[in-house]
Amino acid sequence: GTELGSTLGATDSPGMRIPGLASDGPDVFYRFTATSSQMRVDTLGSDIDTSLAVYSGCGGTLLGSNGDFEGTPQSQVSLSGLTVGNEYIIQVDSPAGIAGTFALQILESQAPPANNACNSNAGFTSLPVTLNGSTEFATDLSSPIEGGSGPEVSYRVAVSSAGNLVVETGGSLFDTVVYVRRGNCLGTQVGYNDNFLGRPTSRLVLEGLAADDYFVFVDSKRPADRGNFQVTLSTTLAPLNDTCATAANLDIPSTVTGSTEFAADDGNVNESGCGSIGPEVVYTFTLDTPQRVTFDTIGSEFDTVLYLKKGACGSDTVVACNDDAIAFASVIDDFEDSPLPAGTYNLYVDGNNESGNFVLNSAFLGEVETPTITNTPTETPTGSLTETPTETPTGDLTETETPTPTMTDDGGPTETPTSTFTSNDVNGDQIVDIYDLLILVGQRRTGIIDPEMSADFNNSGKIDPTDLLYLASEWESNPNGSGE
Repeated sequence: GTELGSTLGATDSPGMRIPGLASDGPDVFYRFTATSSQMRVDTLGSDIDTSLAVYSGCGGTLLGSNGDFEGTPQSQVSLSGLTVGNEYIIQVDSPAGIAGTFALQILESQAPPANNACNSNAGFTSLPVTLNGSTEFATDLSSPIEGGSGPEVSYRVAVSSAGNLVVETGGSLFDTVVYVRRGNCLGTQVGYNDNFLGRPTSRLVLEGLAADDYFVFVDSKRPADRGNFQVTLSTTLAPLNDTCATAANLDIPSTVTGSTEFAADDGNVNESGCGSIGPEVVYTFTLDTPQRVTFDTIGSEFDTVLYLKKGACGSDTVVACNDDAIAFASVIDDFEDSPLPAGTYNLYVDGNNESGNFVLNSAFLGEVETPTITNTPTETPTGSLTETPTETPTGDLTETETPTPTMTDDGGPTETPTSTFTSNDVNGDQIVDIYDLLILVGQRRTGIIDPEMSADFNNSGKIDPTDLLYLASEWESNPNGSGE
């Protein structure tokens, strides 16, 4: 089993220094009962640099010790010849000044798995196949070009004709590394993957393999990374539009479905708030004229990223990008109002550390409506201006007509000619209005020149519209009277 412990607050036991190891730091002790004659004790994966010792009892014989196992700062001790049922003492120590948490694991030792050492035994010719295994008691006999010191196992896959090979370790319980060699156990490495989509598990997609034997290794980078795993070997083909060079044509508007599950991760963007680390597929379309368009992945089964590039494959010109506009769905709506210019574009359906089935919706909103501007010209007189004189009461009125202005088109604003009739301004206030009419009628009726006396028909002491009403009433009752 595994015991989580700590040396924080513990003290050093000077009389229990482990020979040959830095063990003058704080230490703690555990007692366990042997369930097998062969046991393994380790602190692999702990947070601190440990030193480990196992004794036959308190003050008993030192049975085994270890400081830095296979280059790690943790420890592992393999024991044999134990008496089943007897108790044994474990000392977890550390160098001076180091204290912290650790994981202590005690297991019954087992022989390494048969496929720990790579060999050419019967392999797999029929795929897909899913295998469960363990590297818990495997040893480090092989490493990829990229390096690593973890234990590994291997499988041989016979490819009878040119095809593909997909290796996945999803569901494994430790941080895996996978790599493939061609021909034999020491052959040329043809593929490698670690931390697919940023996860501790791996996925490797090899396309267009020639017919041959291929050796698949399930490994890890560190000795502490070991345990149970699940590996799936298949020949599932990548999507046809896996790359920009093989992009599928996109009709707008449309709704298309697809999957990035077996696509390669060979196109990413790092736009602000829009990073994509995952396999992607590509769609292409051409606009002959500027258009208002939208794209979204609403309805997809994973966290998608959408980005749009303009021009030929290999172009880094990202014109739009979106991640998580609506929950995990992506929406590009940059061109609802401002149109997307004419040209050829590549639309990428990518993932944010994920892959899976997606829905791609595109909407074509039509060409941009260009508003028609209608100029309403100002009506200007042409030629001579004909003035319609205001109709005035019959009398000896002399109308002074303002001369017709001469118009010259100088490209500026057109001036509207103004006529004034100074003779109608009876009261001299520079305004021709009803008061002038009242005064004029009063003068003709009474012969009195003074406007204040001639126009105050109702004797109210002031001239206002009530005088006109009074005059109208008088005329109605005596239409043939004076002043008609």
